[in-house]
Amino acid sequence: KKDLKVRKCLLHQNLKISNLNQINDNLYLTNWDNYKEDLVIYDFINFYKNEYKTIEMTSLFDLYLSKYQLTNTEQLMLLSKLAIPDKVLFNKTNYENTVNIKYLTIYVEKTLLFISKYDKKNQKPNN
Repeated sequence: KKDLKVRKCLLHQNLKISNLNQINDNLYLTNWDNYKEDLVIYDFINFYKNEYKTIEMTSLFDLYLSKYQLTNTEQLMLLSKLAIPDKVLFNKTNYENTVNIKYLTIYVEKTLLFISKYDKKNQKPNN
């Protein structure tokens, strides 16, 4: 059976800790300059790519899934998109290039662990 439904919502497009403000017990997103309507998964992908260095994403994603249930197709698409690292351009100083590669390596390692937790049914044991 094909999943023909496409869920869209209003996306912030620049999710990161610095765009969260707390008033009393409530959190609010600021800086809505780049908002647009698109697939529901893209704000989490954006947040992940902005904050993977500082936040443990597994617990956050569990909380996200408890509040906003993703379809199987949406979850697989989210994991697939996360698995594709950003393009690295070597046009800066050697130091900056080295730092960028270091962060790319950290991204790939953390993302592999993250994806492996949520995509168990597609994993096959090595023979």
